[in-house]
Amino acid sequence: MHKLLLIIGIVLFVMAAGNISGAGTLAVSQTCGDADGDGAVNIRDVTFVISFIYREGPAPVPVKAADVNNSGLVNITDVTYLINFLYRGGQRPNCSEYLGQLPPDSIPVVFAPGIISKTGYIEFASCFDPALNEFYFTRRGGELPENRIFFTKKTDGVWSTPAIAPFAGDYMTFEPFISPDGLTLLFGSAQPCGYCQNLMRTNIWHFDKTESGWSDIQPPEEPFCLIPTMFPTVSLNGNMYFTYATQGAIYMSEYVGGAYEPPVRLSSAINKGYSTAHSYIAPDESYMIFDSEGRSDGFGAEDLYISFKNPDGSWTESVNLGNQINTSGIEFCPNVSPDGKYLFFSRVISSTEFEIYWCDTEFIDKWRLDYRR
Repeated sequence: MHKLLLIIGIVLFVMAAGNISGAGTLAVSQTCGDADGDGAVNIRDVTFVISFIYREGPAPVPVKAADVNNSGLVNITDVTYLINFLYRGGQRPNCSEYLGQLPPDSIPVVFAPGIISKTGYIEFASCFDPALNEFYFTRRGGELPENRIFFTKKTDGVWSTPAIAPFAGDYMTFEPFISPDGLTLLFGSAQPCGYCQNLMRTNIWHFDKTESGWSDIQPPEEPFCLIPTMFPTVSLNGNMYFTYATQGAIYMSEYVGGAYEPPVRLSSAINKGYSTAHSYIAPDESYMIFDSEGRSDGFGAEDLYISFKNPDGSWTESVNLGNQINTSGIEFCPNVSPDGKYLFFSRVISSTEFEIYWCDTEFIDKWRLDYRR
């Protein structure tokens, strides 16, 4: 019945609007309901938005106002109201804090196609700041033969056009990460460092947040300047997890008394298979998501895995996140949004196309419950 009412509502809307046309299967693009990515409002967009918002049937809380007759169910009055409200004046609404994108469910979709992803460049390794006002990611291709960190910033509710970050113009820069407290921006860089181990041009540089903005660029500190490091992530207590580049393994350096202890290789619960890298650590260190290749339970060349920290500080055996997230290709560079709601990761489509995907994080609680049983 809901589907029938939905179809009737869409037909009535199209008849009233007159200038909306087009038909066919829905694309995966979710540029705030722009289902086919053509930049115009049409029947595909309307179908996608309505199907997404009402996919469970009852009107959800964020759009409860669309339940105009207070029935608690979707009906023709609600559908007509919602369509006209969302697309009044022909303008697409600001769907979310995440660059205005329509939030995904458990099925990963491309993030911000035409803005961040699906631009003709290679894009991977991304992060938001805790206030969800800044977004950083890695891009290369075309006139960018080496990786560069790009960013976009929200000002007065409007996101800027992505551009090379001010600190990323002269040297290869990649894999940004902002600490959970928002006070430190870490990233990999090939910037010269006379006292650093530069076997793979992968050293961790950083900025600190000041009252006037980000500080001047800060060089790698001990012990990180002594080993080839990449993809740093930091917990709330300052502990740093990173990839030891020449070993293809994840290490942790404990932050004690304002300084970092010598790094320790994580156990075989994490480091197994041919290569393990790109760890995201939860702010409270309760879980870790990372990518690994060469495992017998893998679906492709490189998959995403999750592991939880036990009360004694050890890690549970890592498990594959499954074929809903992993494919026969490569999934890597995971990061969870600061509010914990969405997993962002990168997927290799071809040698010239890497895209950033996102999905909700309900799977984390599912796996956590499985371990507690």
